[in-house]
Amino acid sequence: ILFSALNLFGVNNENFNKLHITDGILYNQLDSAIMLRGTNLGNWLVQEDWMTGNTCKDQTSMINTLINRFGEETAEELIDIWEENFITTTDLDNIKEIGMNVVRVPFTWMNLLKLSDRSWKVDAFERLDWVIEECGKRNIWVILDMHGCPGSQNGSDHSGVDGGNNKEAMSKFWFGTTEEVTANQTLYYTLWDSIATRYKNNDVVMGFDLMNEPFCTYRYNSSKTESQLHQMLWTVYDNAYKRIRAIDPDRILIMEATWDPIDLPNPSTYGWTNVMYEYHNYLYDDYDNAEGRQITNMQTKVNAINAKVSTYKVPSLMGGFCYMNNAKAWEIGLELLNDNNIHWTNWSYKVQYYYGNWGIFNFSTNNIDISTASESQIRTAFAIRTGSKNSTIYNTIKAATSYIKEPIVPTEIPGKIDCLKSTNKSGTVSKNKSSNGNYLGGFTSGSYAEYKIISEKDTTYTFSILLAAGDTQWNAQSFTVKLNGKKVA
Repeated sequence: ILFSALNLFGVNNENFNKLHITDGILYNQLDSAIMLRGTNLGNWLVQEDWMTGNTCKDQTSMINTLINRFGEETAEELIDIWEENFITTTDLDNIKEIGMNVVRVPFTWMNLLKLSDRSWKVDAFERLDWVIEECGKRNIWVILDMHGCPGSQNGSDHSGVDGGNNKEAMSKFWFGTTEEVTANQTLYYTLWDSIATRYKNNDVVMGFDLMNEPFCTYRYNSSKTESQLHQMLWTVYDNAYKRIRAIDPDRILIMEATWDPIDLPNPSTYGWTNVMYEYHNYLYDDYDNAEGRQITNMQTKVNAINAKVSTYKVPSLMGGFCYMNNAKAWEIGLELLNDNNIHWTNWSYKVQYYYGNWGIFNFSTNNIDISTASESQIRTAFAIRTGSKNSTIYNTIKAATSYIKEPIVPTEIPGKIDCLKSTNKSGTVSKNKSSNGNYLGGFTSGSYAEYKIISEKDTTYTFSILLAAGDTQWNAQSFTVKLNGKKVA
């Protein structure tokens, strides 16, 4: 059990207006602390065939296939049908009904520019303008997420380019020829210049997510060293930061780590301010959480994030995550994020039925192959994308969005500390109420609950802690009391 004497968090009063960051906490214009809880509009502007149920491989392949088969004009019409039907005002109403206050909107450079010659589309910003306007009507903030950079930043299908077994080589944003890398990165900065200019005064746009999952699957087996990857990424982030700041000095900028806090620098090193750090977490092993690893895996990530809080002083966003098949894991896992003041957007809002808990809503699919299906079949398939609630996780997620962390008002001692009033906890610690009183459960080796206290004066105090059981049945054989990190009992 840990005790400290700091008041960390203010009242969470979610008034919808422009956001800013001070001392690692997200505030609105009334200086009320805000917690973001939302979802991703995955598969809308960046198709992934596992999510659609259709065979398209990746966004680049889909566009090229449709152009080669039907011509550029018809290809654009077909893509428009998909985008106009996959996310509608009904979907945004659903998100609002869940109680969410933010959506992360993945897009690629191909939504703004033509694939053929990289010239600007006439309707380049139509989709982004629409979702920002409609979200604003519903008091939902928008994170604009560059999911696919020119040339691809990770060679994975969700970047718009599926490199198969050669993902690093196909990440031509980093690993192309000198000419390719220069052209791709120059275009990347130009895109953010244009986005920053367009949305400079738009308070619905919570922030710019500069790059989704850089390096991704080859982060730990790259031809480059960790230090080299870090320098490559941080240089691009710093360049983008400076370009955007010259246009929009007040915009929150979001930098992603693939995959841990060690993959992002102390922001003071670069003089970054008003920034948020983002993390993703997916454990494909223990898919049903039979061994409890969905939670222990996320706990490890949370612990790593918390270890940097005092030095990085930036808010943290769990921007993409899924607790897979086990409903209880979702309940515990979302509580874990909420209790640790981590903002979150689950992946994803909607997915085909086959992939279940990857979506809060699920939809039926025709499972078409766009390389062989007729134009008529594609039109029909792309137009049918209504979804229904995923009953396994819908209510759990809805309850988690309504969670309001009580202001951390330190307990004055002498006095009684309510065990449920912990300001932080680690491990599988659960808070419980019963007819016999409040109690904590689920302690394992290394887990803890933390409380903030105020003492009236410097003197000697006696702590009395009621332990429910002291035998091996309940695994409650020993515990430690620390004050400001120093063991006292």
